[in-house]
Amino acid sequence: VKDANSSQIEQPLGRGPLPSEAAEYSDSRLENIVQQSKLHHSDALAEVWAGVGQFSKHIAAQGLPLGAYCEWLDMELALMTQRHPQALQAADFYKFEWRQWLQQLDGRLQKLRALVGGPVCVTVSSAGKRKRQDDPRSAQLVDTVRMAGALQVWICHLENVCELVDDDESHGLYSGMVLEAEKQGFAPALVERRTHSRWGGHTHRRRIFVTFEWKE
Repeated sequence: VKDANSSQIEQPLGRGPLPSEAAEYSDSRLENIVQQSKLHHSDALAEVWAGVGQFSKHIAAQGLPLGAYCEWLDMELALMTQRHPQALQAADFYKFEWRQWLQQLDGRLQKLRALVGGPVCVTVSSAGKRKRQDDPRSAQLVDTVRMAGALQVWICHLENVCELVDDDESHGLYSGMVLEAEKQGFAPALVERRTHSRWGGHTHRRRIFVTFEWKE
């Protein structure tokens, strides 16, 4: 485990880059994609379980624009529509309208390079009911990885609570994500932990960021 400035990066299943290499590896890969997008204006980002679009907002500010998003809550969807009138949208993940994105973006001469999002966390969070596999929403974790495979992105970068990884031995949801990612052609996950207050936030919440990279 690497702990620097409140950020820990690890490889829980013992595969992929060594912990000492993981911080540089994870940051540089996402940065490379953003830098490439500045040279290739056709590159775009997709966000799922988008909420108010904080993920895409910060990545777009660095040069990788939002090309499509999926959000089912009416208020958040309205906000995203106002902020990104040119981006493709899908309101209900399970209507699978996002499966048309590749064809639609191809018509715009755009290519999706990364998928970011925050699948529901209350299934494993200590602040929720922790029904785990008994909560049908837990399927969002694996289904989001499947979405990344279907969209043929280079990077899938997801946010959740620490219990997803820390309690995996009892619920197996993180392991399920990793297995599905490998089926979809992604390398084993890198997991980064961050404390909100030490990165400019106003709470002491801790979160994990799971990154899957397409195998070249």
